[in-house]
Amino acid sequence: MIKLPAGTYFIGDPCYIVPENDWVPLLEATDYFAAPATLRFHGYTVGASSTAYGDGTYHDQDGREYSVDAGLLGAVPVAYAKTDAYWDGGHVVEFPHPFTISYDDGVVVVGHIYINTEDENDDR
Repeated sequence: MIKLPAGTYFIGDPCYIVPENDWVPLLEATDYFAAPATLRFHGYTVGASSTAYGDGTYHDQDGREYSVDAGLLGAVPVAYAKTDAYWDGGHVVEFPHPFTISYDDGVVVVGHIYINTEDENDDR
């Protein structure tokens, strides 16, 4: 389990909005988010976890979709997003308090959002 500060975040695959020059260093520094991990880049904290089956489309407890192209789900501060970010791959959420990201038995939990990445009904 990892903790991130309060703020406005993009919840989804970080590959869609992390600036390109930071993408590979972020992956390498976190061992490709093999376990939930955070890293600070340019003053922003990024957190993510791998999914159970890698790429695909997954849903949270409210039925919202999350597209995954790098096998990851996490939280990236909106202020850190690259200018040509792909916002349709996830959702922007305001966290008024610090929150956690965890992974348990195929479920990626980002604050109050539960995304089942092992659901057989989701597209992979």
